[in-house]
Amino acid sequence: MQDILVEYNKAVKNDDLFKQWDEELTLRNNIRNQNIISSDIKLNDLAEINFIFRSLYFKKTIFFQILFNNMTVMTVLNWIVNSPEKIFSEFLDFLPWYIINTDIKPKQLQFLVNIYNQEYYQQFSTIVNVLDINTCRFLVNRTASTQLRDLLKKREDYLLEKEKASYYGIIDRSDSSLTFPTIYGDKVDLLTEAVGLFKRSWPTNFTDPYSVKRFNILLQFSERLFRGGLIEDCLAILVDLCEDYQQKSRLVEILDDELIYKQFNKLLRSVIPIYSILTNPLQAYAVTLNIYDKYFPRFNPEPASLLYLYIYESIVSGLIENSKYISYEILYKSREIQIYRPSEVLLLQEQETVDGLDENRVKMLYNTFRQKIFSLPHEAFVTMELIRLFQLRGLIQFNKELAEKLIDGYLQLWKWIPGKRFINQSLLEQLGPFSNDYNRYELEKTINLIQYYSYEKLISDLNNRPDLFRKKDENTRREIFTGKFMGVL
Repeated sequence: MQDILVEYNKAVKNDDLFKQWDEELTLRNNIRNQNIISSDIKLNDLAEINFIFRSLYFKKTIFFQILFNNMTVMTVLNWIVNSPEKIFSEFLDFLPWYIINTDIKPKQLQFLVNIYNQEYYQQFSTIVNVLDINTCRFLVNRTASTQLRDLLKKREDYLLEKEKASYYGIIDRSDSSLTFPTIYGDKVDLLTEAVGLFKRSWPTNFTDPYSVKRFNILLQFSERLFRGGLIEDCLAILVDLCEDYQQKSRLVEILDDELIYKQFNKLLRSVIPIYSILTNPLQAYAVTLNIYDKYFPRFNPEPASLLYLYIYESIVSGLIENSKYISYEILYKSREIQIYRPSEVLLLQEQETVDGLDENRVKMLYNTFRQKIFSLPHEAFVTMELIRLFQLRGLIQFNKELAEKLIDGYLQLWKWIPGKRFINQSLLEQLGPFSNDYNRYELEKTINLIQYYSYEKLISDLNNRPDLFRKKDENTRREIFTGKFMGVL
C-alpha cells in the first residue's frame, strides 16, 4: 500500500490533469481491490491524506485505523480536527471500539488532548470510559481542559474502586504515599501489573486457549511475579504452564517460535537458580539440574551460570567450616566458567590462593556483581558471598568503601526478596565494623525485627496494630511481613 502512495505522488506531478485523474482512479481501485489493506501506512502530507480518504471512503474503519497510527503527525492531527462534522463524529465513534480491541499504549492516545471539543462531550465520555488507569493518569496531566480532566479523574476513581473490590482490597493504587522500591521497580506496581496480566490470560478471553498470544501473556505474568520477588509462585506457574502445554501437545509448536523460546529460557535462567539458593543453598547446583530435568526437559541450563551455583556450594561450606581446600575448589570451578565465558573476569587466580587479591582485582569483582545484580541476581549474590569468604580467609582486606558497597548490594537483594540469605547475623558481624553508622543501624534494626517477629507476634500485630505496617517510615516492618508471607524468612 505504501508503494501505491509512491505511485500517487508521481501521478500528481503530471501536468496533464485528465491523465492525472485517470492514474489516481486506477490507484484508488488498486487499494480497494486489495484483500488485506495495511493500516501501517505512513502519511506525510495533506494530499496523501485526502487521496487515502477518497480511496477508502466506503471503508472508513480501515481509513480511521490509518489515521490513528499517524496521529503523531501534525498534518494528520489538523486534518481530523478540521474535517467535516460527520467525519469527525464518525472517527470519535470508531475510537472506543478500536481501543478495546487493540493493545494500545497510553502515549498513543495523547492526541485525545489535542482534539478534545466540548461540543462532542458525550462521545469523548464514551472514549474515556474504555481507558485503563494508566492511560487516564497519563492524559490527565497533559490536558488544559477542565472538562476532559474531570472525565479522566472520574474514570480513574471508578477503576480504582472496581480494582479494590476485584483484588479484595489487597492492592490499593489510590494510596501513592507508600512505596516498596526494589531493583526491578516498585513491588506493588509490579504485582498489580501481574494481576492485570493474569486476568487478561483467562482462557475465556481467547478463541484458542492454547494460542501463542495467551502463552506470551502468561510469560509476561510470570516475569512480573519474578520481578516482584515471588520466586516460588513464578516457578510454579512456569511448571504448570509447561505441563499444561505438553499435555495439550502444543508446547512443541509454540516453542518453535524462536522469540517465545528465548523468553521462556531467559526466565528459567533467572528464576531457578535464585529458587535453589533460597531453598537449598548447600545443594543449589544439584537442585537446579533436577528442576530442569524433571520439569523443563526441552531446556538446558546455561553452563556458566549453572557453575556459579556450583561455586556457591563451596562458598557455603567455606563460611561454615575452615577447610584449607575450599580456595582450590573455587579456583577449579571458576576456571570452568572461563571455558564458557573467556572474556569474563576470573573469580580467583592460582597465585591468589596464596598471596590474596590486590586492590585492582577486588575492584573488578565489585564491578562484576554491580553489573549483574539486575540481569543475573544469583551470579551477583554468589560474587558478593565470594568476596565475604575471601575476607574471612584473609585473601582480601576490607575497607569502609568496599564494605558499604557490599551492604548496599545485600540490601537491594533483601528489598527484592526479604530472605535470610540476604540479611543475617553473620553478615552484620562481618560487615558491620567496617560500615557507616546509618548502614549498620539499618542492618541491626532489620535483624532485631526479624528476631522479634515470630509467626504468632506477626499475626497479633497485623490483627491488633495494622497501622504499624502502613506508616511511611516502616518499610523494614513491611519487608519482614513480606518475607514471612513468602516463606523465605
